[in-house]
Amino acid sequence: DERRAAGAMTTSTHVGAALIAGCAAGWCLRELWLRDAARREAEAMVRRGVEAAKPEALIAEAQVACFHDREFPVSSSDTALVLIDMQTDFLSKDGRLGKNYSDPRVKQLAATEAKVAALLAAARRAGMTVAHSRSHRYGADVRRDLCVPTIDPTYDLVESCRPRP
Repeated sequence: DERRAAGAMTTSTHVGAALIAGCAAGWCLRELWLRDAARREAEAMVRRGVEAAKPEALIAEAQVACFHDREFPVSSSDTALVLIDMQTDFLSKDGRLGKNYSDPRVKQLAATEAKVAALLAAARRAGMTVAHSRSHRYGADVRRDLCVPTIDPTYDLVESCRPRP
């Protein structure tokens, strides 16, 4: 009886070990399959990225010249023009800051305003999104009395760069 019991234990131990080995082998195969699937997906992502980065894949309506004879593609569908602080305060001799500018600085700012106005006109013609922002002089709290041009016209955006409805 002892031999039978020992044989039964040995058989059950072998069966248990075989089950554990089978589970381990299954787990290893699953891991190998998952790693291979991840590798294949990574390779596919690289191929898609390389294809998308080819110049003929870029849908650009214009090219903007950059440094070193490079160009940057621009499309009105995914590009916006953001104008920040084009206010009379900063750009005019009559502004709160502008009244302290030298004559050469005022001329330089007038030339800048003209270039920005031309860029704004081109962006509008191209159908691009245009966003305007202006500085709040007194921190995060907006003083409503400063937002009305008739009360403080220097806070308003310069005429050539105002938003359209």
